[in-house]
Amino acid sequence: MLAFIVCMCLHIPKLWNNSNEGLFGVDYTAYVIQAGEVANGQRNYSMISSIQGPAFYPSGLFIHYIPVYYLHMYTI
Repeated sequence: MLAFIVCMCLHIPKLWNNSNEGLFGVDYTAYVIQAGEVANGQRNYSMISSIQGPAFYPSGLFIHYIPVYYLHMYTI
């Protein structure tokens, strides 16, 4: 738990950095969009997709990216 808190404290300045100068990978936007679909109620895995195509990774990844989706929605 202590390691998690220290890691979060070290990354807080990046939350207020609004530039997208290569900070995120190409698939980052796809992950967030697809997690948004799951957060909004889509439960059929074959229907989850983004502009870059359908989801090809395990559905457990959405567990990580749903909080990221909400972070984007409520801080922009």
